[in-house]
Amino acid sequence: MKTDRILRLVSAAVLCTMLAACGGEALAPSSSSAPAASYSEPAATPEPAAPVSKQLTANLPVEGALTLTASNVFDGYQHVSPFFNGWAFVYKDGQAGYISEEGEYKPLYTVPAEELYRIDFYGLPSTYDPNDPYSSPRREELYWMGNNFRCSESGIVPYYRDGKWGYSDLDGNIVVEPIYDQVTWVGQVAYGLCYEYASSGGTGGISRKYYDIYNSRCELIAGEVYAAWADPAYGYYFMDDDQDGAGELYNADGSLVMADMPYGYGNCLSTGAEYYPGGIVYNGVAYDRTGAELPVDADTIDRFYPNWLAVWDEAADDDIGVDLNGQPLLDAGLWMAGDPDETGAQYLGVQGSQAIRRYDAQFNELATPPLLRAAKGTSYTNEAGKEVTPISILDQDGQEVMTLEAVEPPVHPVYYPAEPLVEGDWLYWCPDRDTVIPYRVTAVQ
Repeated sequence: MKTDRILRLVSAAVLCTMLAACGGEALAPSSSSAPAASYSEPAATPEPAAPVSKQLTANLPVEGALTLTASNVFDGYQHVSPFFNGWAFVYKDGQAGYISEEGEYKPLYTVPAEELYRIDFYGLPSTYDPNDPYSSPRREELYWMGNNFRCSESGIVPYYRDGKWGYSDLDGNIVVEPIYDQVTWVGQVAYGLCYEYASSGGTGGISRKYYDIYNSRCELIAGEVYAAWADPAYGYYFMDDDQDGAGELYNADGSLVMADMPYGYGNCLSTGAEYYPGGIVYNGVAYDRTGAELPVDADTIDRFYPNWLAVWDEAADDDIGVDLNGQPLLDAGLWMAGDPDETGAQYLGVQGSQAIRRYDAQFNELATPPLLRAAKGTSYTNEAGKEVTPISILDQDGQEVMTLEAVEPPVHPVYYPAEPLVEGDWLYWCPDRDTVIPYRVTAVQ
């Protein structure tokens, strides 16, 4: 079933799904619906790949091997985020700061614990219920904290003072004054801040949220916008400056993808829109990052990369890769082991195989470094009558490296921000409701 196959993608796509689901992030000064001229980011639309037809095959095993090594870097902290760009958010007894992968600690500010959850710019509630015996509090907290407190590539992080949020560097030098009710994490496109704005009218006036947005250089590119949204991971942003219920969707460089795109309650973009690294699917039609319509059946698209698509093929009973004109790139079924990495390389596997391989944008097989990935096994009941959830750690050939087992709860005991895992990456193991153990991917000595 197609639904069963889609489940393979959940771990790699969960962060992006939340970003694209709902919320607001500001754009365009009130006097204009276009970004300021000073805002410039790299273009987001690569050239389409030439069609390729070949069988997806497995390499010989690569040299080297990886394992997981437990770390005590989070010991003693009450709240933590995953590592991003070498730093993780940590909190204890009112003191918030960041800790490096090597253990260097930088305290930044004091903040009540309940304020940590008010930072969420999208206004979304926590995705776990502490009173639910089958919830996964520590895993969901890792997701939450990573989505809101991650360290940017430029080292800019959220900063709290006197009930308001702004941004600082890791040494506490303020780059955006803390005057906002909520903020978002810093990404490649921009980050948004919202505040309550009291306007005249009616009896006693009206108070509602308005939005500002800054680019990654902390330059204001939009202010006091009525409704806005952004996806830093994929480099989109959206705004409505005239309060007509529809706005414009832009790429990170300020180029227009689509005008007159409606949105709904809470700045949720149209339910008919899906956002991917290579383009969007809107009202049943696929468009690239320039807004050009593609001759592909949008109903079959499962993932949309910058120069190819993974689409459902009834004959193969699986996804196949096609170019932007719908021409097959592969003769074999494939499954995605993760989104493309920062080099554009993609990780794919053959239908029915646990092995994964690394390919370039034209599906040429690359010399793969050692890889690891996590795969959930079949739960079972142990001698004590407790349900156990095993997680297998597999190498690039599908061979099991190690097994982690958690007694229920939690339902989902492992968290990893990216997949596959390479040397230096982190995996976070939550063996019970109150524990998180960080594991570093290391070479076998």
